[in-house]
Amino acid sequence: IKMNSHLNIIDLPSLELGSFLGQGATSIVYRAKLSGKSCAAKVFSTEQVNNNRILQEINTLSQIEAHPNVVEFFGTSESKAGQPIIVVELVEGRDLERHLSFQKPGFDLGKQTIHRWSLDILSALDFLHDRDPIIIHCDVKPANLILTPCLTSLKLTDFGIAKSVSRDRRLAEAHAANEGSPRYRAPEVLSSSASAQYTEKADVYSAALVMFLLLTGRRPENDVKVDPRWRPVTVNARWRWRALSDLVER
Repeated sequence: IKMNSHLNIIDLPSLELGSFLGQGATSIVYRAKLSGKSCAAKVFSTEQVNNNRILQEINTLSQIEAHPNVVEFFGTSESKAGQPIIVVELVEGRDLERHLSFQKPGFDLGKQTIHRWSLDILSALDFLHDRDPIIIHCDVKPANLILTPCLTSLKLTDFGIAKSVSRDRRLAEAHAANEGSPRYRAPEVLSSSASAQYTEKADVYSAALVMFLLLTGRRPENDVKVDPRWRPVTVNARWRWRALSDLVER
C-alpha cells in the first residue's frame, strides 16, 4: 500500500496521551491533547505494526476532508515503541448502539429525532460516496455512529475496514465481501458467491437497516439466510431525502 503524499505526520512531542477511552482487537483509544487541542488517539499494538490494514485505514482517512457528520482525521504519528497512532476528533458523546441499549424494546424516539439522525447518516454517506475515489465505509452500524453530547447529531467513525476505490473501477476491483457486522450487511455481502462485492450500495443498505431500527425500535435479524441463487441487482445508491422525510411523517 502506497502512503498518501498529503498525509499529516504529527510530531510525537506535540501529542499528549491522557485517560483510557476504549479498546479494540488491535488498538487502544486514549483521550489526548494535540498542541493543547482535545482529540482522540488510537494506538495500535506492536504486533500490528506491519499490518497493511493499518496503512489502508490511515490512507483512507487522509483522503477525507472535514464534514459535520464524519469524525475528523487530524493526522498520524508513531510512539517511541514504534506503534502507529491515528489522531482524530474527540466526540464526547456515546455511540448510538450504547445509547439505544438504555431504551425499552419498541422505543419511540420521536419523528424529529429520527428525521435528524437519519439525515445525518445519509449526509455522511453522500459525502463519502460522491467523490473520486469513492470511500466505502464497509461497516455502517449503530456502534460506529457517535452522538454529540446534546444528542443533536451523529458522526460516522471507525474506518478500520473502509475502502478507497476508483469510481471507474469500483465494480471491477475485488473487495472483501465478508467484512463488517452480519446484522447490518447487505444481501450481496452475505452471499457466499465468488462474485460478491462490497460497493457503496451495500453502505446504503446498512444505513437503511440502522434507520429501520430508529423508526421501529426493532433490531434487524441476526441470522439472515441468503438463497445461493440470489443475484445482485443494479439499484440507484443515491437516496432521495424528500422520500425519507415523507416516511418519517407517516
